[in-house]
Amino acid sequence: MKIGILAWITPKSPDAATVARKCEALGFESFFLPEHPIIPVHCKTPYPIGDGKIPELYTRMVDPFIGLAFAAAATKRIKLGTGVCLVPEHEPITLAKEIATLDLFCGGRFIFGIGAGWLIDESEIMGVDFRRRWAVTREYIRAMKELWTKPEASFEGEFIKFPPVLSYPKPAQKPHPPIHIGAGGLGPVERALKNTVAIADGWAPLRMPPDRLAAELAKLKKMCAEANRISPKWKSPSISRPSMVTRSRSSPSIAKPDAIDWCSIHPTSRRKSRKRRWSNWPGSSASAAESNG
Repeated sequence: MKIGILAWITPKSPDAATVARKCEALGFESFFLPEHPIIPVHCKTPYPIGDGKIPELYTRMVDPFIGLAFAAAATKRIKLGTGVCLVPEHEPITLAKEIATLDLFCGGRFIFGIGAGWLIDESEIMGVDFRRRWAVTREYIRAMKELWTKPEASFEGEFIKFPPVLSYPKPAQKPHPPIHIGAGGLGPVERALKNTVAIADGWAPLRMPPDRLAAELAKLKKMCAEANRISPKWKSPSISRPSMVTRSRSSPSIAKPDAIDWCSIHPTSRRKSRKRRWSNWPGSSASAAESNG
């Protein structure tokens, strides 16, 4: 079993380097940071879990890429990822360079968990057409793959265009860091499955019951086969779950797992593992799980 941590790092919590170093020492496989650049003061969109009120932690989280760079400098083995990066809220050329640099400096440990956003109010402020956010995301990812893999990259799309350019460094992982679609689980998943097949290397559904997960995995496997996405080395999909970490008023300790919450499916993996949701650290004022976009 491989266990990962989805950490809520804020100005009041231990810093990303301290938490990642502790996670690595305890044997955790991966360390993820979420992203929300802003939270509007007045929101029309309800939080999709619980009473609909957006938890205060959402207003305090650090930038994931700076946090992961800090964590990379303090660790050697643990994988580092976004859980999730809101792709359409970024400029893709700069984002591609940021990720390539991070993956290079951390020795190829980066996992690119992506979403398109669930908070309509935030999307509007960030200049994203909410109805087309996944169309934008798919195109941005395709453009970023060009920048990561081509000596001279160019792209001609609806949302992003650029002539041949030089963009270095390239990521340490080839052809690029694994991309996981962080969507599905709280509602219909058909779009998330299609996006996984089209542009990604893994799927990260949220709060999905095991019986439903099994059914959706069967669909994903069939869709991958139909799209010729399954290699001859295909075995059973692996299931992983970045878990919740929040502020502790005393020394960190990890409690027992209470529920499967977010699973990440790797279509070309040979292993099957489960990462479960862990209780918050003692003394934490933590909230419910991050809703993926």
